[in-house]
Amino acid sequence: MVSRGSCALTALLVATTLFGAAVAHADPSSGEKEAARKQMIRGLEQRKNGSMTEALESFRAADAIMHVPTTALEVARTQLALGHWLDARETATAALHAPARPGESAPFKEARAQMTALVDDVTTRLPSVVITVTGAPPGTPTTVTLDGRDLPPDGFEAQHKVDPGHHVIDGKAGETVGHVEVDVAERRTEQVELVMRGGTLAAPAPADQVAGAQAKKTDVLKVAEIAGFAAGGVGLVTGVVTGIVSLSKTSSIKSACGGDTCPLDTYNSLHDDRVVAHTTANIATAGFILAGVGAAVGVTAFVLRSHKKTEANAAPQASWMLAPGVFAGTF
Repeated sequence: MVSRGSCALTALLVATTLFGAAVAHADPSSGEKEAARKQMIRGLEQRKNGSMTEALESFRAADAIMHVPTTALEVARTQLALGHWLDARETATAALHAPARPGESAPFKEARAQMTALVDDVTTRLPSVVITVTGAPPGTPTTVTLDGRDLPPDGFEAQHKVDPGHHVIDGKAGETVGHVEVDVAERRTEQVELVMRGGTLAAPAPADQVAGAQAKKTDVLKVAEIAGFAAGGVGLVTGVVTGIVSLSKTSSIKSACGGDTCPLDTYNSLHDDRVVAHTTANIATAGFILAGVGAAVGVTAFVLRSHKKTEANAAPQASWMLAPGVFAGTF
């Protein structure tokens, strides 16, 4: 039998919970809505200019105020643009789990539909790694980290969803350690063998260092791109300047000779001019060759770097992509 005191206490707890939920989901004030609009506008401009990290912070600030589908969608879209596919899926999923408000506006309904499509699309395209640990001493507890994140002791060989790109796996079992790095493309499942050997394991690489390893590969191409275009520019300037000098000297020699045939005495007297014309002509030729090679190296490096950047940050493109500014007038 439940006492009246217990019923009263239960009723009080329920009422308190409902009141707290009502306060937690209270509509933002007009000032807060205006602040959210400014953050959204700032985020859209930052994303347009390629400042993805700053744009993500702006969208997060707006979403923290509004907690509406349109702001959550922009957060997820920007996470995808940064290559954080798992975070984007989590953001969209959390927003979809929030109950729709009565009389929800058409833009909010559209944002929900597009986030549903986003989650479905990303889920089918996320790659996985399956880790097999070998060489660990029998009966010794083994710990494995994926990009610095601890994995369940009994779940190494499960499929671990990861963002496309570079990943670092470390392990430790007693006095043995293991380390392996792998690049994973979208939709792929990579079977990774983590071989445990004697030695000392370095501290697991934080996520930002893992991303930095990928960035270093692109930095080499960036240096090649800059060096190639710089060399091409120097070669072009050198070729043009020395070419003009050579043509000028050649013209002067022809004028002094009075035609294509030059008297011997005149020819001998123009020795220095002929040397300058010949030398500068060779330098001009070398300069133009350097310009061509430099331009080819620069263009090739630029194309490869752009391709790698596109692969690293490739966000799935589908019907869930909303046009910028769709949030306007929705809150």
